[in-house]
Amino acid sequence: MTYKGLINSQNIPSNGIFTFGSNPIGINGNPKKGTGGSALVAQMEFGVKHGEIMDNRLSDSGKAYGIVTVDAPRKYISEERIIENIKRLYDFAKQNQDKLFFIAYDGLNPDSVSLNGKTRRKLANLFYQGGLNCGILMIPENIVFEENFNNLIFN
Repeated sequence: MTYKGLINSQNIPSNGIFTFGSNPIGINGNPKKGTGGSALVAQMEFGVKHGEIMDNRLSDSGKAYGIVTVDAPRKYISEERIIENIKRLYDFAKQNQDKLFFIAYDGLNPDSVSLNGKTRRKLANLFYQGGLNCGILMIPENIVFEENFNNLIFN
């Protein structure tokens, strides 16, 4: 399953979970400056509070899930840690089959660098690697990727 365009609170289904790259210290975007990428969207549209620790977990609002991709702004973590965090998301999704997890990365500009210091192409590869289990790709069916990002993962 894929989606097109940007995700917001108006176009996500009621069982949809906005899934974004986060940090474990509670900096979820800066509304005054309009910075923070998908963490800002999580705060403005999906009820994530500034200061809420989104450490590979579902938000208090129950409408967003934060995958740790940085330790703090511009404090990047290893690809191995990101893969482990993606695996945690996949395990959580398997345990919550009634929810759809909309991954907030697009693949429109595959070589553009995200706030986590990785290109979209590299992130797609990390989502692929996170789904490998004994050489078999096992990404849960309730994980929903943006159409172009999906193409980066599977091509």
